[in-house]
Amino acid sequence: MRRRRPALLLLLFLLGLARPEATVAAADPDADPVDVVVVGAGVAGLVTAWELERQGLETVVLEARPVVGGRAATMEYEGGLRAEAGLQEIWHDSPLVRIAGALGLALETEAAPTAWSSVEIDERVFPLVGTSLRAHLDSFLSVPERERLEAWLAHARERLARAKSVGLADPEVAALQAISLADWVQRDAMLSPRAESWLRLHVECELAAGWEEVSALYALLDLAFLLGESQTYHSVVGGNGRLLEALARASRDVRLSARVTAVRVEADGAARVHYEQNGRVASIRARRVVLAIPFYRVSQLQLEPALTPEHEAALGSLGFGQYATVHLVLGPDPTPATQGGLDLSDVLLTPGPLGVIYSASEPAGDGRRIVSLLVHGAQARAFHAASRTARIDALLDALAHRDPALRERVVETHVYTYHPAAIATWRPGRSPLDAGSELLRRAYGPIHFAGDYTEGGHSDGAAKSGLRVAAAIARALREDVVAPSSPGRDAADARGVAAGPVR
Repeated sequence: MRRRRPALLLLLFLLGLARPEATVAAADPDADPVDVVVVGAGVAGLVTAWELERQGLETVVLEARPVVGGRAATMEYEGGLRAEAGLQEIWHDSPLVRIAGALGLALETEAAPTAWSSVEIDERVFPLVGTSLRAHLDSFLSVPERERLEAWLAHARERLARAKSVGLADPEVAALQAISLADWVQRDAMLSPRAESWLRLHVECELAAGWEEVSALYALLDLAFLLGESQTYHSVVGGNGRLLEALARASRDVRLSARVTAVRVEADGAARVHYEQNGRVASIRARRVVLAIPFYRVSQLQLEPALTPEHEAALGSLGFGQYATVHLVLGPDPTPATQGGLDLSDVLLTPGPLGVIYSASEPAGDGRRIVSLLVHGAQARAFHAASRTARIDALLDALAHRDPALRERVVETHVYTYHPAAIATWRPGRSPLDAGSELLRRAYGPIHFAGDYTEGGHSDGAAKSGLRVAAAIARALREDVVAPSSPGRDAADARGVAAGPVR
């Protein structure tokens, strides 16, 4: 290593060309606070900021990464290949459908007779056939097996209606919170092994966890869309990541590579948010702060006053749902499709390391395509604990077992994971209806929590939380509610609904 001469170093420093230490930006204690600082530019944060600015509120978004989108991204590859790496589809009842329309984004829409998919059971593929769930089930279940499964699904629909209308006040609904989904199904459904495998394949890929790891009530609430007879889902033309980019463009002040380190509530009820950006530490005052970051990041912030033990327990008892998205780049297919190979136009749910095999992308000009795999639960968790190369080798071996010709076409693999969790889950004893979840939906002084973990897993929960928090803040600021400097009580009812521009 070369030694730097002290005289030269001093000269460079005096000329402002060397900065041996990060400069701390002085905070103006008398500066007027902005209306809201949103911490995090994923789905929850960007939806919150978009709705707040529609209400006329001055909003600043601070994002630790150099890009927006959080866990939702569209990956672009050479030659025009494109594939999703987090937000595969947008279901019809998600607020993101309306938001995309408001932003002027074109959507591709596909109606499906059912939300269920083709499955692999006992090393056999059973395609989704016909126009109804019954037609599909009849392709691999006997009539008595299918009738028992249909009876349990009807029972689940009835319990779902009770959960939505009565909640935990219903003893039978409360009982579902106390047990795992596996216990509920195995105790009450009396399904055949094939029917149980079919159900488990569907629920575990949606919950990002084993069905023994989640409460039955949480699973019921999160899987409500599977119980419908038909579904419509959407994707943004050009990639779902364009939705997040459009939300960011609609926000007037989004600061990237801005990692928030502390939030301190001041005597006047406002909060000072400290953040580090490119080696400099700065702060900004805000009347309200929205923490739109993953639930496991909240405890990594320095909060003053600290969260209550009840808040810590509500966050700390959430489960860690695991996803890994794997993109298999396929070379051109030199031969016609062979009988017995995987249908690349279909979505297939498989056990083991492959997880969900999504239909292939449109081919690039050179004939290359991408097949996306959604690996979930324990198989995804293994990407954090073992050699990445070893995991890919195991995955490709599993692919070769199912379709040797397709395995030979794989020319590149790309893996996208989120550590320590991709989404929140609710363990047995917890659910989105319990007191801990309700606590996180309420303001803590000037601080609000937004994210899928306050509503339910996935992007629709994140979007709903953003709209809910924005409505509560808009109402509170319209009424000129001052957040208490000691946030032991709610500053605003988190279920309030804004009814027009603030100013």
